[in-house]
Amino acid sequence: MRRRSIRILVLLLMFIMQLMVLSACNKDNEAVVDTDKSTTTDKKNEGEDKKDNNDKDVIDKAKDVLQPFTDLNQDEIVAAMGAGWNLGNQLEAVINGMPKETNWGNPVITEELILAVKDAGFKSIRVPVSYFGYIGEGPDYKVDEAWLSRIEEVIGYCVNNDMYTIINMHGDGYHTIEGGWLFVDSENQEPILAKYRALWKQVSKRFANYDEHLIFESMNEVFDGNYNGPQEEYYDNLNTYNQIFVNTVRQTGGNNASRWLLIPGWNTDIEFTAGDYGFKIPKDDYLAPELSDEAEYRLMISVHYYGPWDFCGGESGEITQWGESATDWNKVSTHSGQSYMASMFKMLHERFTRRGYPVVIGEYGAIDKSKFDPQSEFYRAYYVRKVCENSLKNGCIPMYWDNGYNGQYGFGLFDREKAAVSQQAIIDAIMEVYYGSNEVGTGTEISFDQSELTLIVGGDRVRLNASILPADSTDRIKWISSDETVATVSDSGVVRPQTPGKSVITAMLPGGAAAECQVNVAASMDVKVKLYAIETSAWSTISSEGEAVITSEGGTFTLEMTGSTEVLKNIGSLFIKDIQVQSAVSKESVFNSAMVTVDSFRFNGVECTTVVTAPEETINENSLAFDYCILNQWVEDSEKINEVTKGANGSYEFVGIDYQDNNKIEIVFTITDVIMP
Repeated sequence: MRRRSIRILVLLLMFIMQLMVLSACNKDNEAVVDTDKSTTTDKKNEGEDKKDNNDKDVIDKAKDVLQPFTDLNQDEIVAAMGAGWNLGNQLEAVINGMPKETNWGNPVITEELILAVKDAGFKSIRVPVSYFGYIGEGPDYKVDEAWLSRIEEVIGYCVNNDMYTIINMHGDGYHTIEGGWLFVDSENQEPILAKYRALWKQVSKRFANYDEHLIFESMNEVFDGNYNGPQEEYYDNLNTYNQIFVNTVRQTGGNNASRWLLIPGWNTDIEFTAGDYGFKIPKDDYLAPELSDEAEYRLMISVHYYGPWDFCGGESGEITQWGESATDWNKVSTHSGQSYMASMFKMLHERFTRRGYPVVIGEYGAIDKSKFDPQSEFYRAYYVRKVCENSLKNGCIPMYWDNGYNGQYGFGLFDREKAAVSQQAIIDAIMEVYYGSNEVGTGTEISFDQSELTLIVGGDRVRLNASILPADSTDRIKWISSDETVATVSDSGVVRPQTPGKSVITAMLPGGAAAECQVNVAASMDVKVKLYAIETSAWSTISSEGEAVITSEGGTFTLEMTGSTEVLKNIGSLFIKDIQVQSAVSKESVFNSAMVTVDSFRFNGVECTTVVTAPEETINENSLAFDYCILNQWVEDSEKINEVTKGANGSYEFVGIDYQDNNKIEIVFTITDVIMP
C-alpha cells in the first residue's frame, strides 16, 4: 500500500509539471493544437503558414511532455480493453515493397471510422503496421519520418478517443511478400537483429510519452512458412526477437517502463504457443521497479484463432456452417468445432492467464459466404459469440479481424467509405457477451424433463426439453455448458458428448430464471472412423457419408465418399481416421494398436490397384490415434494406390479414370489384431 501511495504522489507531480509546460507553451492565450488533427496544407496566405509553424512547435513540445499514466493490473487491463477490433490490412498493405493504406483497395483511414467503431461498443483497436522499404540502410536503419507521422496520426484517432490501441510490426516477417526480412529461418541473423532492434528503438522512443492506452506488439505471424510445426533453432530465433523487443522498449524511457507489451509465439498459433514447442516468455528485467517489486507482470501473450480455416477463411461454398446449432452437417467442417475451441482457450488459461499473463486473441473472425448459404450471417455471428464467451471465461481479449471488405468472402463489419456499420448482427453477438441482452422476458420459471444425463463419447446426441411458465411465454432460452470440452449444447438444447467428465447444462431466461442438468460423459470402448480428404483448392476437408464402428473384435468395413471434380482432382491427402481425433475432441484413440488391410479401392466403380497388400499398423506412433494414410502429398512415398499422379501444385489426380460431376470413392478394409489398453 505504501508503494502504491508513492506512485500516486509521483503521478500527481508529473501531472502538475505537465500543466506548467502546457501553460508556458500557451501563454498569452495562444490556442492549444489538438495533436490528432493533421496540419492544414491548403494555405491561404503567408500569415497562415506562420500560424501552422507555431502550431507545429506546440505539438512538438507537447510530445516531450510525459502523459499521466494509469497503471492497470491483469484484471483491470482485460476489463478495460473489453471487445476489440482490427483496423486490418491498411497500414500493412504492401506493393513493390512499400506500405500504403490504400494499396489493397481500402479508403484513407478517418477519425470518423474510429468513432463508428467506438460507438458500436468496441473498447480497443489493433492497428497492424508494416515498414518494409520505409526502413533505411544500416547501421542506423532510420525509419521514414512521414510514415511514422501517419502512423502517429492514426494512433491519435484512437487513443484521443479513449480507445486502447495496439501497434505492431505486422508483415515484415512474411515470406510471401516481396521485401520481407524478419525471417527466423535466415542463416545470417545478425543484420536481422540489428535492424529489428533499431526499428523498435525508434518507434518506442517516438511514443514513449503516450499513456496506458497504447500497447506495443513485437511482431505478427512470424514463422518459417512450414505449417507442420516449428523447428527448435528457428523458435529460438523468434524468442530472441521477443527478448530484444522487451529490452529495447523498456529502456527507451517515458511510460515505456510500465507499458503493457504484447508477445506472440510461433505464427501466433495457440497450440504452438501454449503447447510444449519451445515458446519462452521474455524476461522483463527493465520493468519499472515499483511493478517488479510487486511481482506483477506487464506482458501479454498474442495468439490468433481461425479454426477451422475452411469455415473461417476458405473461399469455397462447401463449408458454410459451424457449431452445435448447424442445420446441415454436410456444410460443417470435420474439425475444430465448439469443443475444440473450448479446449484451445482452456489451454491458454492453464499456460498463461491463470499465471498472470493476459492473452490477446489478436485476430479471429469468419468470412461472408451468404452467396452459398443464406444463413451465413447467423453462423458467423454464432462463431464470434463463442470466441467472445470463451475469451471472457478465460481472461482473454478478443479482437475481431476486419479487412475492410464486405460482400462475398469479406471479413468486414463496417463500411469504411461511409464510416458505418455493415454487419450489425455480428456486432450484436459480440456486444451481447460483454454487455448483456436488451431482451425483456415474460417467463418466470423454467425446468427440465430430467435432471441428469449419462452419455458415451462418440454416442448419440440428446435433446433437453425445457418447460417455461407461464406456458404462453415465447422467451428465447440461452443455453450454457459449464465445460464444452466435456459436453456441448446447441441453441435448441441438443447435448453432444465430447470427452469423459462432467458438465452442467444450464438453460437461462432473459429475466434470470434458470434450470440445470448434470451431464456425465463416459469413455467409449470402440472407435468410429471415417474416410477423409483434404482438398487444396479451398483447403476444406470432406468426409465419407457414413462411418465404421470398430470394436476390439475388428472386422471388414466399407466407407464411401462423394465429391465434385474440382474437389477430387485436388486431393492433398486421403486417410481413414478416428472421428474424435480428427475433430480434435480427443488426442488419442481407444486402441493401443490395430492392423489394417485394404481389400479394395474403387474410383467411380473402377478398381484401383493397391500398392500395399500386407496388413499395416494403423495407430499413429506420435499421436496414438487411429490414422491410416492412403495418400499424402506432404509425406514422401506415401501413395498406396498406383492409379494416381501429382499435379503441379502437388495434389493428386486419378489417372485412367473418367471424372464426373459427382464422383465416388469406395474403400473396403479389414481390421485385425486390435490391442486394447
